[in-house]
Amino acid sequence: MTEQQEIGPYTGISLWEQQCIDETEKTPDTDVELQNAKDLAVQKLWFLFQNAATGITQLYKDRQNGVSLWVPFQTAASSVTNLYKGRREALCLVITLPPELKTLSEATLEP
Repeated sequence: MTEQQEIGPYTGISLWEQQCIDETEKTPDTDVELQNAKDLAVQKLWFLFQNAATGITQLYKDRQNGVSLWVPFQTAASSVTNLYKGRREALCLVITLPPELKTLSEATLEP
């Protein structure tokens, strides 16, 4: 059971140790996955922020021009709501991550 053998680049390790090494090397690179998820969340939030800012700017411009404000108000409110929901979804993503990744991702998504 503790039989030593020479396997691949590793020498003098047991079959169980080699199986542990193989299993560890098979696991996905969580750092890359976390970074990709973070980048996607940041891009989405930036897009939502730009839409909200555009809607609010249009509401302000239309107010000065004497145009009916109902449609620009609805657009601005919808954009701000989407920004809020996007932020909430990004935080929910952090909550559903495995515990070992939560500390890494919480620091990246904090305001």
